[in-house]
Amino acid sequence: MKSLFITPTKIDYPPKDGASIAAFYRAYYLKKKFDATCDLIAPGDTDSKIRLEKTGVFRKLFLYNKKPLWYSNTKALLSIYTFSMIRNSLNHEDIDNIGNIFDFDEYDCINFEHSYSYYVYNQLSKYFKSTHAKKVFWAHNVDYVYFYNLFKESKQTVEKFINFLNYIKLRFLEPRYLKKFDYILTLAYHDRVNLKKILNQDNIYWIPVNVPEPEQKDKLGSVLDELRAKTHNCKYRIIFTGKLNHISNIEAVLWFSNRVLPIIRENLKDVCFLIVGYAPDKSIRSLENNKDIFLYSNVDSVSPFFYLADLCVIPLFNDAGIKIKLIEAIKHKTKIVARPEALVGANLTNIIPNATNEKEFANLCLKALKNEINFDDILERANEMFDDHKNLSLYLNLCQS
Repeated sequence: MKSLFITPTKIDYPPKDGASIAAFYRAYYLKKKFDATCDLIAPGDTDSKIRLEKTGVFRKLFLYNKKPLWYSNTKALLSIYTFSMIRNSLNHEDIDNIGNIFDFDEYDCINFEHSYSYYVYNQLSKYFKSTHAKKVFWAHNVDYVYFYNLFKESKQTVEKFINFLNYIKLRFLEPRYLKKFDYILTLAYHDRVNLKKILNQDNIYWIPVNVPEPEQKDKLGSVLDELRAKTHNCKYRIIFTGKLNHISNIEAVLWFSNRVLPIIRENLKDVCFLIVGYAPDKSIRSLENNKDIFLYSNVDSVSPFFYLADLCVIPLFNDAGIKIKLIEAIKHKTKIVARPEALVGANLTNIIPNATNEKEFANLCLKALKNEINFDDILERANEMFDDHKNLSLYLNLCQS
């Protein structure tokens, strides 16, 4: 089984953002569990290529330079293509080199990620339009819906305009692009439902996102001891993980810190809140002024924090895509309380405890911390849904059908 993955977002190791985590670990598990051959075309640099080569996940790698910001912004204003499509497009030399390095006829499946890959698809189509390989599109979101939500959430006028412009362009381009593929695979459950309505097609399947394997807890003893000491050995630790400059995560952290955590404090002593991620916004950094809130940015691994936590909260207001932090918590068998918006992409609204009202959310957190909810059954059911071998078997069957 041979697959070529073409992604318009930078892939590095270890991957940090959701898009690169999804792309890298899909290939990782295909190789590990099925001995599949995976090749990659993506933006990147020499250092990221060296790191990726050391993992041994990809047989062939072609990483190329993104277009300059000024060029991408200028052309996007005058083009039907979005900024991200232009920024991550190929130059003529890249296209020729790809034709020399890759034999497109050898693949069982040629995969494109995101609607942002539309420009690159058109640039490379001459190589694969007559191949027998299945063409597969991996949908991380319904992108035009995602940008419409960003438009509604944006506070600044310029940011609002850009997000609305992306929404208008993608509303036109995205459905037309997706109709070019043999199969559309969504990482989020509700995107499958929505795309079937939008496209009126039956070739759409849900294959959940793949996340890193949890580190072995017994090898993290000293790390866990150090974290316990840094958090003043508080009795109950609640965590949130994510990209801490993203508006959805900022909103979630501030809502929990300002509206929910005070209610928990009133009813339970010795509780602390650990915010874990990278590139924290200044509004999140300011929360460190609270003696029971701790910020950990740019950490090498989230595993120690999931093992240390008594509860993981996912109070997101945006239902776009599937939440990697949710799947990571499930894999680590950490208790979870969420807003329902965070669960729809994983089809877990009827399994994971959730609430939208701050008092109800706080009450669920208190019950979880006091062991008044049977999380053993909840997490067992959730883990069954995210079995990497079972879910990727569907991908292999589709590629080889």
